[in-house]
Amino acid sequence: MGIEYLIQFNPFESAEVEKIISRLAPCQENQKDLSFEFKKPDSSEDRPDATVKLMSEGVYFCDQGGHGREFLGKLITAMISHFGAVTIQEFE
Repeated sequence: MGIEYLIQFNPFESAEVEKIISRLAPCQENQKDLSFEFKKPDSSEDRPDATVKLMSEGVYFCDQGGHGREFLGKLITAMISHFGAVTIQEFE
């Protein structure tokens, strides 16, 4: 795995968060477990740069290298813009 984070904010509206995530960048969405995989089109890696998953306690983010931090920055910016205060902590 990579570096894992839990992103929390109020109010947590799953449907709204899903819309925001899907607009960040082209991604592979898995409706079954509400997860998204981000990968730069020019990436030579097989694995995604980042994985995002909606959880009951917030948004799980895994930076798997490559351009993962870029996607994290975009996600945090979008969440702050929409929800206001955001808490980011290491995922345990």
